[in-house]
Amino acid sequence: MPVRIFKASIRKNPFIGAYVTLHSKRALVSPVVTQSFKKNLREVLGVEYIASSTVGLVYSVNVMVAMNSNGIILPKTISEEELEEISKLGIPKLVVQSKLLAWGNLVIANDKGCVISDYVPNEEASKIADFLGVDWIRISVGNYHSIGPFFAVSNELGLASTLVKPETLEKVADVLKIRIVPTTLNGGEVLVKLGALVHDNAILVGKRTSGTELLNISALS
Repeated sequence: MPVRIFKASIRKNPFIGAYVTLHSKRALVSPVVTQSFKKNLREVLGVEYIASSTVGLVYSVNVMVAMNSNGIILPKTISEEELEEISKLGIPKLVVQSKLLAWGNLVIANDKGCVISDYVPNEEASKIADFLGVDWIRISVGNYHSIGPFFAVSNELGLASTLVKPETLEKVADVLKIRIVPTTLNGGEVLVKLGALVHDNAILVGKRTSGTELLNISALS
């Protein structure tokens, strides 16, 4: 079945992934996200539960949190008010008491597995994987410890940066049990997580995504 791909923006910004953390029927969105974009999440991707909040006063929520259907990983800078809003997602919350804060940059997760940066201490990595209820592996991407921006995934599909080596791509696809393709987005952006929201039902990409990039993504079909 062909993968449905739609172009979108948030207030004319094509980096839609920066302001939304998405998994299955749930989405945490930044307060900058418009009602029309929330409508896209519901009607195009089938999202049912939406919480609108900053995370530790950071608007780029996708940088700060990671989640699957079993729970959401949050930094210790999260406020009680933010936690209350995030509770609307209806999944358990793990606030990690760590000097590390940007969990969306350090953890890639779905309901089948998770990939954790080799920068995360083993005890914290194990605790996160146990909370999410999945098997896990460690990786780095080149000299980068922030692995999250190089991937955008769902339970079935994934996009990876063209900077990711084939052997790393294979490891990620194996633990997450997904079909995954390398691409850029928004006319050459290598941090694919900033430019896409990947769902099993469809993929939203930034409006600057080129025809060649759309063709790359369509290889997931």
